[in-house]
Amino acid sequence: MIEVGVTCADGSAGTMKLPVQSPSKILEYLIHHCGLHLPDSLVANFWEHLDNMGDEWALSTKRFRQACAQQVWPVGIYGDEACIGLINAPTNQIYGIVLSLPLFRPKVTRVAKYLLFSIESDRVLNMQATLYPVFRYITDNLNQLAENGLNGRRFLVSELRGDQAWFRNIFQHASWWRKKEVCFRCQACTNQNHLNYLHYDDWISTRRSTEEFLFEELPQEMCPLVDLYFFHVSLIKHCTLHILNLGLLGVSNGSTLGMLVHMHVWGRLDDDDDWPRVLNAAFDDFVQWRKIHKVQCSQKRFTYKTVNRKDYGHFLNAKGYNARVLSEWLLAKIVEIRANPGNLILDERFDLTESTMRGVNRYFGLTERASRKLTLEQSQQIEEAGKAYLVGYRSLNYMSTRSGILAWVLVPKWHAFAHVLVDYVRLLRQNPRYVHTFGDEDMMMVLKGWAKNVKSKPREVGILKLSRMRMKTLQWRIPELRGHNRV
Repeated sequence: MIEVGVTCADGSAGTMKLPVQSPSKILEYLIHHCGLHLPDSLVANFWEHLDNMGDEWALSTKRFRQACAQQVWPVGIYGDEACIGLINAPTNQIYGIVLSLPLFRPKVTRVAKYLLFSIESDRVLNMQATLYPVFRYITDNLNQLAENGLNGRRFLVSELRGDQAWFRNIFQHASWWRKKEVCFRCQACTNQNHLNYLHYDDWISTRRSTEEFLFEELPQEMCPLVDLYFFHVSLIKHCTLHILNLGLLGVSNGSTLGMLVHMHVWGRLDDDDDWPRVLNAAFDDFVQWRKIHKVQCSQKRFTYKTVNRKDYGHFLNAKGYNARVLSEWLLAKIVEIRANPGNLILDERFDLTESTMRGVNRYFGLTERASRKLTLEQSQQIEEAGKAYLVGYRSLNYMSTRSGILAWVLVPKWHAFAHVLVDYVRLLRQNPRYVHTFGDEDMMMVLKGWAKNVKSKPREVGILKLSRMRMKTLQWRIPELRGHNRV
């Protein structure tokens, strides 16, 4: 149990003792009781690749790794908040902090995610009072694992995962998407100069060092995670689930669908009353395509609200995986129209949309087939595909603006995806799929289910009991899954 500052039921500030699972006890249980094992060759290849690529963080740990003469396992920490969905508190959310081992990737991802702490958002007084004591406890515990090791192994945090909102909340960095200085990682801004965030890689020489990040971006009271051994700003990972699938892809899918609707691909659209009929026809077309290609997808029927947003114009609301499927279908539809246009007029906008959507789908195809380490050819192909998408996206925004159409809206996530392509793919030859948070989001779904069904008060105590019960089942599951590690 750890004492944290909370907001009481009457709105006043108080304190409460809440349970935290220590990373050391979780790892000890996994290794000693569940038989978790990572091949030495897998761990060695992880570090060797980063060393060869000149990764600053990996090189800073090299003397430590050589001196301890033990295998050093990388560890990941993920954080996020999710809506619980309680009838009597529909806006109440829950924060979750999750431990993972990046090199342990079984096909059943849930057995590789371990809850450390949770708290209802209504209880959070502020980050400093409520979550910073928890981060201090976790940081100290992980540093002890680095110093003393466990069962002949040492551990270092190699990834801090989450979405941009989570990192903004816990680090409270000065540069963020609602300011002129949009990026904590470099000096990109909204000013119309060479550092404008819409320039693909002109900002590369302005990437902040760890020291610059600490002293230029963070407040005086810093998040305790910066005290992790060998902390480096590059440990904060950009997640393509939130940047691409749940962000840019919503804009590009919605804008592409909107273009096809206004081209009368699924029937005439003379006024707003025609939207339901046209969108139903489009969705039926989507379902038929899925059946032909045997693609599973949980996307719900299109409505005017799901394909239009006030500030974004055309924006197709979808879950992460569904957004990727929709992009594939939209490209297939464009290719079909190209082969047999009939009476449709294919203009410059149609041509540019085709090349842009082809770029993002090629990016997905290449990253889905590649392993964690990329060859030079793979990294060049992935960056080329991603860059084609970003450049086409930007050009379509300019074209739409000149035509008075609210579509292909540019947002700072455009710049964040450029960081993914440059920082991970080009400079480190790492597959960005290996640091996205699809599996972690799945763990948040589990957490939401626990929070909704637990009866004990405070809710956080019951949640951790359920988490420990789940951990006990891993004694039988991990030996079975150990041989199915997806490297």
